Amino acid sequence: MIAIGSVEHLGLATLLVGVAVIGFALGIVETLEPTVMSVLRSGARTGAGMGALSAARGVGTFAGNLAMGLLYGVGASLAYGYAAVVAALAGVLVLSAIPASRRQAPPS
Repeated sequence: MIAIGSVEHLGLATLLVGVAVIGFALGIVETLEPTVMSVLRSGARTGAGMGALSAARGVGTFAGNLAMGLLYGVGASLAYGYAAVVAALAGVLVLSAIPASRRQAPPS
């Protein structure tokens, strides 16, 4: 939405709605990631799980920003298309991991 608002000149309202949606989504993700990690890695393994989460976030942020920057130099639509595909694949990966984690979780 942010890209549409700025590229297509749809106005400030579209841009602000896009920013609000991204802010809301980011707030959910930033809250749920550590919560899910603490549930999946309970007990003595929680610290290792949180460290792995932080390492993965750092590498992912660096690699994602590098790829987006390089692709944006070629063309904005290519960069945004790449971002959409990666986000969809990440969603599928996360959703497919949920049933697997439920099968492996010890009974409470």
